[in-house]
Amino acid sequence: MSNLRMKTPLDIEASPDDPDIIDIGWMRIVTSAYARFFWEGCKQRELRIPQCKACGNVWFYPTPRCTKCLQPAGHWIVASGAATLYSYTSLHRPLHKDLEPLVPYVVGVVALPEGVRMMVNVEGAPEAELQIDMPLEVDYRELKTGAVMPFFKLVR
Repeated sequence: MSNLRMKTPLDIEASPDDPDIIDIGWMRIVTSAYARFFWEGCKQRELRIPQCKACGNVWFYPTPRCTKCLQPAGHWIVASGAATLYSYTSLHRPLHKDLEPLVPYVVGVVALPEGVRMMVNVEGAPEAELQIDMPLEVDYRELKTGAVMPFFKLVR
């Protein structure tokens, strides 16, 4: 019988001075020097996404090579912040005890006009009011850990 088990994001040692680990409280996101530009953009209330200079492809989550042609990424663009709701679900059981006060909450996939989809929290309306293709806009929340997370809300 083996005692091996998969490491979870909470098993990762987080240090406040480690720029490659973003502590959001209930999870630690291991990032990279390349993706750090995305997270720094969130702190500045900018939704930054990479774009390939070779083929023009845009993608999310930021990686240093194009997901289409595998060339080095190239440059970053700042997304407009607009989106439409592509898909969603409502969570009635928290994934972590720190999320209990938020239950029920909506997790959705949003489509940006720049050509990428992102999985994010959708706020501002109960699930019964949500409709596929409804317009959303990005907003940001600073967490008690200091990290800034993007989420999307209904356009009012």
